[in-house]
Amino acid sequence: MSPVNSELVVMYTAGMDRDDRRLFFKFLNSHHHDAGVPDWFASRELFERWLTAERVAESGLIGVSSADVELARTTRDALNALIDEDSPRNAAHLDTIASQLPLHVRFEADRSHLEPAATGIRGLTGRVLGIAHDAMRGGTWSRLSHCHNDECQWAFLDQSKNHSRRWCDMKSCGTKAKSRAYRARQRELRERAR
Repeated sequence: MSPVNSELVVMYTAGMDRDDRRLFFKFLNSHHHDAGVPDWFASRELFERWLTAERVAESGLIGVSSADVELARTTRDALNALIDEDSPRNAAHLDTIASQLPLHVRFEADRSHLEPAATGIRGLTGRVLGIAHDAMRGGTWSRLSHCHNDECQWAFLDQSKNHSRRWCDMKSCGTKAKSRAYRARQRELRERAR
């Protein structure tokens, strides 16, 4: 058994690369609205399991406090609210959270990006906010949407030409939604025929 470390070391890479996108969407989608799936940010135990399962932190490391879980959950919910509605109120709420997290600009030869100046969960949360900043600056943010399946509501990147994608995945959520709509239309037709 490995020794217990007092600080959770969060692994992330610089820039908006594949790992960042993966981290960003795993963070945003850590709460599935289906009744059978837990909110991974609901308790310290669930949050620690999520960190390990999603390979955000090295397995066996601990040190997550209730305040860490609250920070992650509040940040996730604020980001999702801003995706749903880019209102000044939602932006101000996210700005308040960001003001508590030290971020700095990391310069590379041909680009720069925001990076957390903290480690642990504060570093993870800062990294997610840095990715959100990069998405806004790069124009990707306007393509973020939530699945219209009420049992899902996952965030996804809408890459359709006219920004009209409604489901995170056509095979699962899209098919379910279309099947429900079809059954509802058939029920209505049967009732009218009576």
